[in-house]
Amino acid sequence: LSESLEKERLSLFRVQAELNDVNTSQEDRNTLITELQKQYPDFLKNINKEKISNEELNKAIEKINESLINKILIQKREEEIQEQAEKAAEALDKKIEARQKLFEKNAEIRQKLQDKGIKLQSKNAEELVKEIDTIIETQNKLRLKGGDNVIKNFNKLRKEQTRLKLTIQAVKEAEEDFNEEQENTNKLTEAKNKLLKDLNITTDESSEKTEDNTLTLD
Repeated sequence: LSESLEKERLSLFRVQAELNDVNTSQEDRNTLITELQKQYPDFLKNINKEKISNEELNKAIEKINESLINKILIQKREEEIQEQAEKAAEALDKKIEARQKLFEKNAEIRQKLQDKGIKLQSKNAEELVKEIDTIIETQNKLRLKGGDNVIKNFNKLRKEQTRLKLTIQAVKEAEEDFNEEQENTNKLTEAKNKLLKDLNITTDESSEKTEDNTLTLD
């Protein structure tokens, strides 16, 4: 949209040049003014096409140009925010996906241990990682003593623990990425709001000039 606004400015300048051209007939001049009135009614209300001077028209066109510049600046901010919001949304999807994988891996390991008769005290994945160290240490001691309570293939538990650690790390990285993208989105939004404030434009009016810019010429 910012590109279309730039094209609109160029079109405005072409109309201005034609209006200022001494070879432009009054009929063509009136037609151009009528088109300007239709496109920018807030800036060219109640004008007399026959009496208005080029100087007065140029002042009106200058105000229209200022309005378009403001719109372009605001629109570019909007486009930046939209692009960044899409990045944040993608990061959020990855965060949710990583947390789901952690939930599944945590549940899977817990089920395997419980099936082997091990009662777990840990309440989350991080605590389970530490508890697995204790379980492995206990199983090593039992194996050295030649006890009957040694769990078969318990050495595979270390590999499961490593996978769980990697899954936990993936969640942390996904959360950091999302927080960074969200922070970037907030910064762009703040920059846009500052621009609106500098231009003395409210959020609701960010796509158009205020009524104070209306130009009435008799």
